[in-house]
Amino acid sequence: MSLAEFRAAGMPECRNAGMPGFERYALARGQVVLDRLDGAIAQILADKARLDADEAFQGAEEWLDAYANSVYRSIKNHRDGQALAARLDATAAIGFLLELLFTLDRRPRPYNKYLEWELTRFPQQERAVAAARGLCGGPSAAWPMSAQPPASAVRVLSDSPPIAGRPRWPKQRTLCRLVRDNRGMASALDISGLRRARFARRVPATLAALAGPRHGVVSLPLHLAWSGLREFDLEQPRLRMSYYRIVLAEGMQDDLVEYLDRDLLLTVWPTLRTLISRDIRDVWESAFDELAIRARAAA
Repeated sequence: MSLAEFRAAGMPECRNAGMPGFERYALARGQVVLDRLDGAIAQILADKARLDADEAFQGAEEWLDAYANSVYRSIKNHRDGQALAARLDATAAIGFLLELLFTLDRRPRPYNKYLEWELTRFPQQERAVAAARGLCGGPSAAWPMSAQPPASAVRVLSDSPPIAGRPRWPKQRTLCRLVRDNRGMASALDISGLRRARFARRVPATLAALAGPRHGVVSLPLHLAWSGLREFDLEQPRLRMSYYRIVLAEGMQDDLVEYLDRDLLLTVWPTLRTLISRDIRDVWESAFDELAIRARAAA
């Protein structure tokens, strides 16, 4: 195999030419034993492990379309009493959903054998990983038997895709509305409740635990600021607000403690609370009376 063929293996140009692309995951997670090209081999493998924005957007649209069609057929069959057809369509949808979730995370889908290993070793984006984990066990594992899509997957599809500069797809809104409107699934799809529970698990025990910076320029890691600006001057009010919005929305508990400051959070909260989602706002004001008092005083 030539270097050009190795570079193309599993990539879009290879699949567009009618060649299989299933080897991409194996190559992406391959270990370089000997590289006589001054790191070129390692870079080729790294490129295979990361989808670029255009590839991810196009791929996600295709996988979302396939997933939406399978879910739609499953729901209709379930409604019409066609239990076997509903199960088969729901089962088929799982593969499309996994492809979609990993594409939204801009990495190739692992082989089923390595799915749990991949989620443990390379967690990265929480929302895609959480939905994929839901397919490995717990209530969502019963989905093919009940024709009910996992709520974690619906939550992912309700959020904007993490691909910079790309709009939401019309079918994304249609699918979420279809699933939410289906009476047989209403109890499983409390999306707001799922979000609040997720944010509640992240908040620290006390605001005093927040020991982040108050001044200067702060650079956020990629897992927080995965799109757009990454450096924020906390002396600039607008950048400071953007910084706090990102950390509150994307950060895990360790991130909140490292990047947020108690006094600064209290100072900006009356304005900041109007710029974040209602779920985040309610969780933080329920957890900390200091923030609720600031909110009432500013009303």
